[in-house]
Amino acid sequence: MEIVVSDTNIFIDLFKIGLLEEFCAKTFNVHTTDFLIGELKIKEQRDLIEKLAKEGKIIVDKFSSNEIGNILSLQERNLSFEDCSALYLAMKNNCLLLTGDKSLRTTAESRKVQVSGIFYVLDSLLAARTISEVAHQKALSLLEEITPRLPAREFEKRFKAIRPSRSGC
Repeated sequence: MEIVVSDTNIFIDLFKIGLLEEFCAKTFNVHTTDFLIGELKIKEQRDLIEKLAKEGKIIVDKFSSNEIGNILSLQERNLSFEDCSALYLAMKNNCLLLTGDKSLRTTAESRKVQVSGIFYVLDSLLAARTISEVAHQKALSLLEEITPRLPAREFEKRFKAIRPSRSGC
């Protein structure tokens, strides 16, 4: 099972498309920080994350005062403390950081941390057969509808892989 550190936006996107529990089921060993959970403003999202944490499906890492100092030392102008907690945890565990935040991605890459996003998660769930092709396509369609910040070419690439033409020709 691949160890990943998930940023809040990955949890939010997966919650919105109904795949948060599948994400935590068996494909990934999901870690996050208590600071990132604190960013969840919608009660249902926070409740589900806390339930998954109690079930051991998400590991919520906490930090010592020395580690908090290390997190603070990572702060740059475009990164929040919460973002830095995710970056620090990925660096500490030498594992993949999952985020949709461009500033966090750029900073992580500059520090040689492996970074991926929601498309990687969905593709991995499909490859592991955690979700079906139909569920994958449905998730992509819903994600495309609700998350305009994601690149259209990534959606198109996946839709073409599922069916050769979206126009029906």
